[in-house]
Amino acid sequence: MTKLEGNTIVVSGDEYRIIVNFGNLLVLKRNDVLTLYFENIGILLTTKQSLLDRHVKEEEGKLIFCEKKFNITSYGGTECGIRKILTLVNNTPVNFYIDNKKDTIVKVE
Repeated sequence: MTKLEGNTIVVSGDEYRIIVNFGNLLVLKRNDVLTLYFENIGILLTTKQSLLDRHVKEEEGKLIFCEKKFNITSYGGTECGIRKILTLVNNTPVNFYIDNKKDTIVKVE
């Protein structure tokens, strides 16, 4: 399956266009609505947004991206201006790598 931005993929029988590929997190679009797809664990999280804002927020022990809140379980430190935040998605560890200066996602593992 090609995971290049702009390409179309089928997930659970529905076609989505790939907006951004962060690694283990694809931001998809269907019917003008963004969906977060954690491909390695098969989780789709539909948002109410139609435009992507790459910024994240940290608030009360949660990482917030595209209106979705992820419980922060730990911090993995900072290297080369990128901080690692460990969260759980459906009881599966997911690492978000965040640019310290811009507060934007660099990649997800």
